[in-house]
Amino acid sequence: MLESDTRRSTRFQDPEGRVLYFNIIGPSMRPLLKSGDLLTAEPYRGTRIRVGDVVVFSPPHETRLVTHRLVSIREGRYFAQGDNNSRIDPWPLCAQDILGKVTHVQSGTRPQRLASGMIGRVLGSVVRGFNASRRQVFYLIRPWYRWAAKLGIFRWIVRPGVDVKIIRVTRHEGSELHLILGRRIIGKLAPGQNRWWIRPPFRLMIDETRLPRSGEGI
Repeated sequence: MLESDTRRSTRFQDPEGRVLYFNIIGPSMRPLLKSGDLLTAEPYRGTRIRVGDVVVFSPPHETRLVTHRLVSIREGRYFAQGDNNSRIDPWPLCAQDILGKVTHVQSGTRPQRLASGMIGRVLGSVVRGFNASRRQVFYLIRPWYRWAAKLGIFRWIVRPGVDVKIIRVTRHEGSELHLILGRRIIGKLAPGQNRWWIRPPFRLMIDETRLPRSGEGI
């Protein structure tokens, strides 16, 4: 499954334009980067772009930002992949497409430095392997998961008062709805679709029939 929705929510630069700050949206770099994390990216300014770096870039002919890890360099082109994605991004990148390397992530009060280069390459491989194993396990239990979700036997877990909300995000192709639990995106309704994607195991706890089917009025 390809997720390319690690996109810009807020973006600003320091007074001299040397550092890019922005919040992350989307699951494609979990568990390393999570929705709402504040990222700091620095331009390369002539230093070597390396496999294993987490970079922020604009896909060719697009204006949105994506934050993924570089996994290969071939014939002067750079190829990236989200740690939580099963496929390499479909966009071969040029150096000018890459705005900078993500150097720090802040989830709480203190920023943490991100590994890059060889250490980042090893870390990315480990995380992708773990995520692939998790997807395989879910594939095996999927029939029982769907059965339990249909019965709704676990919906009591999400009691009244739990902070579950829906927000609307405007895309070029239309309005996209996000289902939010706390700070985490647990579901999406893509433009033009009538069925929600809900992250496991939250479909067990959410009554999809009560969710809106479009972004209008949200």
